[in-house]
Amino acid sequence: NVKNSLRGSCHKLGAKHLPRHLAEYCFRFNHRFDLKSMLVELGHAVMASPPMPYRLLKLAEGHG
Repeated sequence: NVKNSLRGSCHKLGAKHLPRHLAEYCFRFNHRFDLKSMLVELGHAVMASPPMPYRLLKLAEGHG
């Protein structure tokens, strides 16, 4: 189930970004019955988050 869901949303799934893909899947699974509030929560998170360059995302993967 997880494997097929990840394949449906990601064309290439490598070990490099696997933790982030799994976190996204867990979030969607845990909020699957409340889709309206999920959209609102994601919108608030996007607006509250500062822009993050790719080099900083790569650094975060090394520590997580």
